[in-house]
Amino acid sequence: MNIRTARYVASDKSAWDAFIKRSRNATFLFYRDYMDYHADRFSDCSLMIWDDDRLVALLPANVRDNELYSHAGLTYGGLITGFDMQGAKVLHIFEALAEYCRENGFEALHYKPVPTIYHKVPAQDDEYALWRLGAELESCTLSSAVETGCTQTALARRKREYCRQLKRQGYTVCPDCAPDEMWPMLESSLKERHNVAPVHDVDEIRLLMSRFPDNIKCVTVRNPQGLMMGGVVLYAMDRVLHMQYSCSCPEGMKAGAMNFLYGWILDYCRMNGFQYYDMGISTEQQGRVLNESLDFWKWSFGGRGVVFKTYLLKF
Repeated sequence: MNIRTARYVASDKSAWDAFIKRSRNATFLFYRDYMDYHADRFSDCSLMIWDDDRLVALLPANVRDNELYSHAGLTYGGLITGFDMQGAKVLHIFEALAEYCRENGFEALHYKPVPTIYHKVPAQDDEYALWRLGAELESCTLSSAVETGCTQTALARRKREYCRQLKRQGYTVCPDCAPDEMWPMLESSLKERHNVAPVHDVDEIRLLMSRFPDNIKCVTVRNPQGLMMGGVVLYAMDRVLHMQYSCSCPEGMKAGAMNFLYGWILDYCRMNGFQYYDMGISTEQQGRVLNESLDFWKWSFGGRGVVFKTYLLKF
């Protein structure tokens, strides 16, 4: 093997995107049209790894304070590889990456592997290679994912009966809402419940929806009078439907409108071939604090634990 590591430049966009499309563990978040929407906030240092003249891997990354992050602007990053990748080659790639980092003055690599539910086929060779190189676990957050083909719990069945009651009352779901309508409620909900703002402002999410109309949707639930009671932003991957944001007004919370919306989403997953519905993390402070009530609520819909990890490799 003759491993060569090169920094991504704009002229590589076609080659980068083509590799993402045929990889075994990438999602649409790694296309340059998604990664580059916030290029002004991150100093991009994405890497392309070649074996002689053949592109064999990509590392979406940015640099900050002489440290490499994969990628601080994304929920997960990690080494993107093809279906023919083998464990020994991944180990060689990481050895070459470590040498590249040392030669370029990077003091550490903060590495967020793609969670296993997003893999098209198993692709955890990177975590083995990190262990071999002495990386330590920096954070571990707990998410909840519903495997849509599994039998739901008894509690989930009772909840679904409540959803049927709301449907009979006239509650409906709008599967293609404009973000401008939903964003004020989202901003208010996040501010009141968590004292945070959405990662994306409305202009950014509108831009991303225009670039990925088949992947990003705003879905809302409405009462019998047609008033919006709550909503979610959904990211559609190959076999995973991910909830990026969720919000509700006080009236919607009181009526249980989000239960109705989540029931609709689970049915949508099953009808459209999604294997998992990723409901997002229930932890804070890099996983050290678990919001037990939020975790239980997701469990009541069939959500079960999936971890999102970050490794730290020092040079």
